[in-house]
Amino acid sequence: TSMGRLVRTEALTSLSKRERSILIEHLKPKTYLDLRTKDERRLYPIDFELKSSLKYTCAEVQGLPAGLPRIRTQFDLLTSYSLIFDRIAPAAEELLACCLDGSQQFPLIVGCSAGKDRTGVLVAILLDALGVKRRDIFDDYMATENAVSGNVLLPNRIALAQMFDRLDMAGGASGLFESMGLARRNFKRTFSPLF
Repeated sequence: TSMGRLVRTEALTSLSKRERSILIEHLKPKTYLDLRTKDERRLYPIDFELKSSLKYTCAEVQGLPAGLPRIRTQFDLLTSYSLIFDRIAPAAEELLACCLDGSQQFPLIVGCSAGKDRTGVLVAILLDALGVKRRDIFDDYMATENAVSGNVLLPNRIALAQMFDRLDMAGGASGLFESMGLARRNFKRTFSPLF
């Protein structure tokens, strides 16, 4: 994709007001696709000023089932990616809708709490559908390691590889988008706002 057309990030609420201002002024995003759950949005709401400066869309993707503790181990992360894959379709449909709506939705920011798990899976699936080499998708995903902070587990190649195994068994990324009514021959045209 073109630089800055689709940006993967952590929750915008974790950025300082100055950092958000720089992001908005530099990228001039038009849409923010928030993958956090309702509880996460309630605990850490997006401020009104930010919401009013761009189109704000929610496509809730839950990782671990509600009530379970936060992801603390690599095993939890592997389990979480399997659950994310099972629940990613609404977010993929929302991303597809943004693309079908054309360039007025872009640049587009996609984010969750840490910007690497739910967001990483969604962006990896999109990049795979566009024919980006898996090696490059893994490199993009692993670059998150340089950005995570706090008590967030580092990106895990095995978790992403297992998600791709599940994706391949389900017909691949193109199969996922085809199940949403997008013919493979229309991929490039539909996703052209990203280029």
